[in-house]
Amino acid sequence: MNAYPFLRQLRLLFAALVVSQLVLAGASAFLVMQQGPLGVISHESEKIMLVASAGALAFFVFLSNAMYDRKTALLRQSASLQEKSSGIRSLLILKWALREAASLASIVFFLLTAKPLFLAVTGVSLLSFSVTFPTHALFVRDLGLSPEEEDEIQKLPS
Repeated sequence: MNAYPFLRQLRLLFAALVVSQLVLAGASAFLVMQQGPLGVISHESEKIMLVASAGALAFFVFLSNAMYDRKTALLRQSASLQEKSSGIRSLLILKWALREAASLASIVFFLLTAKPLFLAVTGVSLLSFSVTFPTHALFVRDLGLSPEEEDEIQKLPS
């Protein structure tokens, strides 16, 4: 069965987000190895930043999942397949943006402190991305598509 027309676009966007985070984390690590931390941060502030970074990631993962689940339940009741198609795309992009925000904050904190734990938070964020990879099965499951709707949604323009 062919993938939905927009599935390739979402996979490309997903890959771009993951690769950009990896490149930014790698460039940050290289910069810190060459020049050291870019800021002078107290030990207490480092602890606060670490808790904030990890807490933001946990909060954003919870928030993005709750929002996604609630909105996909509403999309399942939607009559229009075009609405379902565009809705799921928007939800996935928003879900990824929330997860990326915590990752980017962790990279900035790493630049300021040179503490590798911040890169670990970025790694956990990337792991949380991996479970949201857009697949055909994800759309069928999350939108509750019938076999007839599956055939019809593949004919929609991207």
